[in-house]
Amino acid sequence: SRLPRECPRTGSRRHGRTPRLLAAIYLPLRPVFRRWATSGTCGRDRSTVLPLSPEENTRMTLSMKTESPVSSPRRSLLGAWTAATLTALVCSCQSPPTGSDAAHREPLRAIDRPVDLQRFMGDWHVIAHIPTFIEKNAYNGVESYQLAPDGTIPTTYVFNEGGFDGPTRTYRPRGFVHNRQTNAEWRMRFVWPFKAAYLIVYLDDDYQTTIIGVPDRDYAWIMARSKTLPEERYQELVAHLTATGHDVSKLRRVPHR
Repeated sequence: SRLPRECPRTGSRRHGRTPRLLAAIYLPLRPVFRRWATSGTCGRDRSTVLPLSPEENTRMTLSMKTESPVSSPRRSLLGAWTAATLTALVCSCQSPPTGSDAAHREPLRAIDRPVDLQRFMGDWHVIAHIPTFIEKNAYNGVESYQLAPDGTIPTTYVFNEGGFDGPTRTYRPRGFVHNRQTNAEWRMRFVWPFKAAYLIVYLDDDYQTTIIGVPDRDYAWIMARSKTLPEERYQELVAHLTATGHDVSKLRRVPHR
């Protein structure tokens, strides 16, 4: 059988990239997790969470700046997952909302009518978005879906970085239908084994325009089968985002040509 390779520096056996990948995820978050676990603040107001000490803050900053053995594209995806994990950690320790804001603060939900997956497949042009950090300067954004025989949804997201003729960025996550009754709630996997919620929060009857969201409303995507929309139609979709509690001041129109 094939034995693990021996590290020339330490003499220890290497067991592939998985331990290094997990270390790249865990080390930057270790001080935060330790503080969260020992502070006893889960369920209280966010302001009661103990701050990091200067030494822990320095270690956390240095660990984030340290060069990781993981390849550059994967580091970008790990950064996205790390940010999402920190957000979820903070949100889990907040008090539940009360009053008139409760409806907008509770997790966003997908539409409750069935989605025909075959009709939903194909190319969708990203008309506007509340972007993640990897797409803040995206041009010509197109998200494409295919329905695989096993029921998963191989996805390709392509855009130009920084301009119409900028370098092409391509991401290939895989979608998993989470709610089989409606097909409107998926999970997207960029890096195994982590999956992020993907919600179809609006879809017109003709499958020509859609809005994709996430439970905490931090990100959103207005998409259409065509590269542009009439201004009146675009404003209707923006109004839908407002009605569902999104901060549309963060909305960015994606240039297309």
